[in-house]
Amino acid sequence: MTTDKLEWLPLSTPTPPPKKQLSAGELPCPTCGWPIASNIDTCPHCGRSRDAAPTGDILATLGLELPPPVIEAVTVPADWYRPDAPLSPPGLYQLRLQAERLRVTTGFDRLICLDDISVDHYQHQLDAALRVLRDMRGRALLADEVGLGKTIEAGIVMKELLERGLVNSVLVITPASLTWQWQEEMTAKFHESFEVLEDLSQWPDAPVENQPARYIISLSRAKSAQWAERLLSRSYDLLIIDEAHKLKNHRTAAYKFVNQIRKQYVLMLTATPVHNHLLELYNLITILRPGHLGTRRAFRDNFIKRAEPRYTARIVYSHTPPLPYLRLTGQERRDALAQGQTDRIYQRTTDINDLPNLRLDRRGRRAVQTIESLLADGYEVIDFEAIRPTFWQGYSFVCVLNLTEAALEARQKRKPVTPDNPAALRQLLREVMVRNRRSSVGVKFPPRRAAIYAFDLTPPERQLYDTMTIYIRQELRQSTDLSRGALQMSLMSLQKQLCSSPAAAARSLQSLVDRRPDDPRLAEALVLAWGIRQSRKLVATLDLLAQYPGKFLIFTDYLPTLELLVKELNQAGIETVAFHGGLPALDRLETVRRFRDSARVMVSTQSGSEGHNLQFCHQLINYDLPWNPMRIEQRVGRLHRLGQQADVSIFNLSANNTIEAYILDLLARKIRMFELVIGELDLILGQSDDDRGFERRIEAAWEESLTEAELAQLIAQLDQILGQAQSEYDTIRSASDELSDLLEAMDEVRPP
Repeated sequence: MTTDKLEWLPLSTPTPPPKKQLSAGELPCPTCGWPIASNIDTCPHCGRSRDAAPTGDILATLGLELPPPVIEAVTVPADWYRPDAPLSPPGLYQLRLQAERLRVTTGFDRLICLDDISVDHYQHQLDAALRVLRDMRGRALLADEVGLGKTIEAGIVMKELLERGLVNSVLVITPASLTWQWQEEMTAKFHESFEVLEDLSQWPDAPVENQPARYIISLSRAKSAQWAERLLSRSYDLLIIDEAHKLKNHRTAAYKFVNQIRKQYVLMLTATPVHNHLLELYNLITILRPGHLGTRRAFRDNFIKRAEPRYTARIVYSHTPPLPYLRLTGQERRDALAQGQTDRIYQRTTDINDLPNLRLDRRGRRAVQTIESLLADGYEVIDFEAIRPTFWQGYSFVCVLNLTEAALEARQKRKPVTPDNPAALRQLLREVMVRNRRSSVGVKFPPRRAAIYAFDLTPPERQLYDTMTIYIRQELRQSTDLSRGALQMSLMSLQKQLCSSPAAAARSLQSLVDRRPDDPRLAEALVLAWGIRQSRKLVATLDLLAQYPGKFLIFTDYLPTLELLVKELNQAGIETVAFHGGLPALDRLETVRRFRDSARVMVSTQSGSEGHNLQFCHQLINYDLPWNPMRIEQRVGRLHRLGQQADVSIFNLSANNTIEAYILDLLARKIRMFELVIGELDLILGQSDDDRGFERRIEAAWEESLTEAELAQLIAQLDQILGQAQSEYDTIRSASDELSDLLEAMDEVRPP
């Protein structure tokens, strides 16, 4: 009896942002739909006239056709190539060379680097690069929405500055998970070799100030004391900071370190420059261009709406209250002053309930009602003192209230980006910030669909998985702190390979048997793994290939699994090629060519597919599932990207009752990662509360559980953490949308 089940996940389609609601006396703009007041002739959003016809192909409407483009070629003088032409002296040659350099650096009206990069660029990326170079003088905050290619824009700016001789040293600061990805993209797309700094020995003993440099380093490593001292010892022509929103707090060590770096040009990349407050944007722009937004106090005064101020209420009693604890004698007051206990003089308190139920005059009753309404609105009492005037025998009570932190934060989150003076702030931001939206640049990602192919393991595979799972858990619990590090790495790797294939598990088991020849459990498991000739996953893969025609890209993390797949698929009559990081460069190109031209399947490891255009394929199989969801996103990104013409299908193989099935359920159904645009997952995971990555959380849940029920419970706790992170990201995305509206709005045109 088979329990195979192919389930297509219900993916929601992204909905466009809601249009502005029309108020009384407003009509929608015929071009963009923005509300236009009846007394305004020009749309404040797109700048077009209210009476203008909707945009479209005006030339086609008029029956006109543009003439074909004409390319003019400059004829090279014949004497340039005369063999008997005299050679120019070295001085004249250097003068001519300098003149040519000056000729191409007269201005940034065009990009001269496009022929030297291997990038399928888009017009909005070229426009952004030109704007950064020409209008922002190489200091910009690149804040495009996720998936629009901020890295490409930064790379184009960098390459242009390099080719014009304006940049000699480049420092790239990224999150730790993106260092090698940046190195690969800079090499493959921009042909610039960067060194990833990981060890102090990589830093030169005596760095020269103007020495060429191409460095990439993680932010966590760069801000450490040893690395910060070295990195700050020289200046850089160009500083690039990826995921710049991590510097939104000016009190952190990371912010203070980056702000000290001496640099000529700065590019900061983030899709979410504002999370909760406009001051976060102020902090980022201060790194770019100090003083551009004025002082912090001036920025608050000019652009940030005031929170509700502290409120003071005075309650006057018409009768002397019988409060013996307030009746301090003169000697008691002097003693309190001598001991520094000034708070005892008026018996201050912060508990409004200390107020006795006394007869109040009219003003006192109104004050109490005011205090009660403020308490209900989120205020708290921060000071409450009784004062006895010398000229009157009664007492007056002064109650000071302020907003609680929770209430203040909630009010700020309602409109975190709405400034007091939007027109002035918009003008300042446009001088240092580029933000493109997918809706405005016309970039559309191809549709995608995802499925889970669930199946039961064969009895031998189930026996191997269960026995080794028990063994690994026992060994990890019995290990000491000294031996835990290396042992944990090897055993966790074995656990992942058990989900991949018996062939991959057998190779790790053989290594463990060589180190522990006296352990009979390992030897029995190795014999069992060798005896499994065909894994259940392989049967599922053949089933998918039979059901769905067309090319397939299959990802696995382990070479034994890759070798097994290539062998079995070729024997089944399916032309299959292997792609992995160990192939020479020419063999990699040949493998991709074969996959494009004749082979139906390419089996690839994670490292093998980087930097190659595989958009001629639109079907992907996750043969084994990485415990790091970012690697899954990188896999999908090889096919689901700008330029893909077909719907992308993602098949995820899942063996029932394995750790892999729990992870896939968490990612697919809870986070719904297959609905996200490339780049959104990283932003969601970045909202988690500590430095532990998703993969380490999964490992910890697996180690701490003794049974499958306990594992399911721990996974459910992780689900709650990620659900909260996704909710926080939705709030941040809302703030980013408000910022986009602010930047795109036109200054209102008022009638004379």
